[in-house]
Amino acid sequence: MAHARKTIRDTVVTILTNAAVADTVSKSRVYPIPADTVSMALVYTNSETIAQTTLTYPRKLDREMSLIIECVARDADYLDERLDRLCESVENAIGADNTLGSVVKDCVLTDTQITLDFSGDAPIGSARMQFRVSYRTAETDAGTIIS
Repeated sequence: MAHARKTIRDTVVTILTNAAVADTVSKSRVYPIPADTVSMALVYTNSETIAQTTLTYPRKLDREMSLIIECVARDADYLDERLDRLCESVENAIGADNTLGSVVKDCVLTDTQITLDFSGDAPIGSARMQFRVSYRTAETDAGTIIS
């Protein structure tokens, strides 16, 4: 069985794919960006903390995960606007279902960082959106999300 983080990433990829937020949606931060791709959304996790636990065995772990949705775009003329549209699409898709189909307790945007790179054949921009995802597992079963 996979860790609960994989279930969450898979769910987010499905939500973003169904909302058609980008040309490509990938469950990885290392997915190569094909030269003909105009927009892409990369979904990955960065860190996780245990916010609190119960006292009885098996303990229930309240987890706070940092989920990253990184929007990447190529555009020679309107890069900022394209990144803003991608961010808007992501925010709307996640905001419309902040429990990710009742998979987690909450998913909320906490930070966005935008970078631009003009060193290649076409300008590339990235909007790295960080979401705080709250969910719970038992200490004996990290693959199953519980309420």
